[in-house]
Amino acid sequence: MVDDISQFMQANRRLEYGLLRQYAKKVAQDDFTKVIDSAVLVGSGVYSGRLDEHSQADQTSLFQKRYIDQDDDAAISLHSAIFYLSPNTTGNIISIGRSESNDIVLNDTSISREHAHIRIDGQRYYLTDFGATNSTMLNETSMAPNKETALEPGDNIGFGRYQFSFLTPERFFKWVHKY
Repeated sequence: MVDDISQFMQANRRLEYGLLRQYAKKVAQDDFTKVIDSAVLVGSGVYSGRLDEHSQADQTSLFQKRYIDQDDDAAISLHSAIFYLSPNTTGNIISIGRSESNDIVLNDTSISREHAHIRIDGQRYYLTDFGATNSTMLNETSMAPNKETALEPGDNIGFGRYQFSFLTPERFFKWVHKY
């Protein structure tokens, strides 16, 4: 029996999908949600498009989106990109960006160094874009910079080229059984 999330944790709040899937197949939903007791971001797709070739190496590249591809190899492999959204020792803010100083590091030039953050308040989660070059998308709509917005289960969140689904522990349990 697993007692806590630590057995599934990797660096940068990333969860080890293979072990997590094995565990989910063996236990009931109630047992699963006792261990995975916070929401997660699950990779769901990669936007097709073009990165600006004129950007400098340390700058964010402007990304011109075309459409989201959920069936190519990159998009399918993104399903194993699962990030645990729980309060930590530094507080209830989870930073997301390309810089190694973030809680969730997405090392891609379409993502700004400090792209966005998620604030946790009890059982509620709030997303804020930091004025990222390619903005943060919420359900296919570009977010206004520095405006906090409440997240709802099943919301789609885009950072640069990558799209994630915001899932509660209960929805995540069902997702693991689907994939």
